[in-house]
Amino acid sequence: MTALACFRGQIGMGCDRQNPRWWRQLPELGIRQLADVLECVERHLAWPVATQELIVQLLPKNAVVDRPVTLTQALYRVWGRVRRAPISGWAAEKAPFWDKVVTGYSALRAALLRQASMDIASTLRFSWDSALYDIEMFSDSISLETVVETTMRLDVDYPLDVLALALQMHSAPRRVATENAVSELIWPKKSLMAGCSQSVDLGRLALWSILEDLHAAYRPRELSTWVDDIEHQERGRQHAVINKVLEVAQALVEKLARRGFKVSAKSVILTNPPKLAAELVEQLQRR
Repeated sequence: MTALACFRGQIGMGCDRQNPRWWRQLPELGIRQLADVLECVERHLAWPVATQELIVQLLPKNAVVDRPVTLTQALYRVWGRVRRAPISGWAAEKAPFWDKVVTGYSALRAALLRQASMDIASTLRFSWDSALYDIEMFSDSISLETVVETTMRLDVDYPLDVLALALQMHSAPRRVATENAVSELIWPKKSLMAGCSQSVDLGRLALWSILEDLHAAYRPRELSTWVDDIEHQERGRQHAVINKVLEVAQALVEKLARRGFKVSAKSVILTNPPKLAAELVEQLQRR
């Protein structure tokens, strides 16, 4: 009952046109039967075929692209809510040190710490660089094969039963919905559902090996992630900052490209002294 009460009265509904909150009205026997269905799903590691059809609602974002939001069916949403606690526990215990999407950490806190670090470096008269890389269409570029490979190859200890059920839904057929039409079924070759409770964790797994390799090879002073944003900070003598930024930037872009990702034009470089940015951009363009 607690899981059902977490849902708002009005939500975007999937193909089943059900809001899990409505199920609170079920009698005790109905609640037990719902629990039995979820236990059966986990025991067999398989979703009923009827639940594996998704709606992708396109919401206006800007003049160029729309923002896709995937609407799953109620049974999957309830399961995701029930399994949120163990997954949150995994993130708190196992999330790598470069990942800032953890409990107690917010985008505001990340920005304040970044600004404080740059202000201190400026006061000490160090040169510094803060490169903010945005990955274009991050969720749509993620290969589920990469997620599985990372989970099986590295010591990440992600719950495999939860991963198996989540990936079944992420690879399920979808219908794209606009204001006036709904598409035929589309079978995705890659991409994560935007809006799934596990999307952030699966995105974390997709970038895991890239960040691990970069930290091992180049020892950057600060190289961290916030979902689809990657930040690289260096400070010290100017020539050392330039060399490190160029090394990490080239390796990062190449590794992302091999995984099917593309760095967005929205990415920015902030430096002190300001003229350092122009020199870095010029040298990056040569590469």
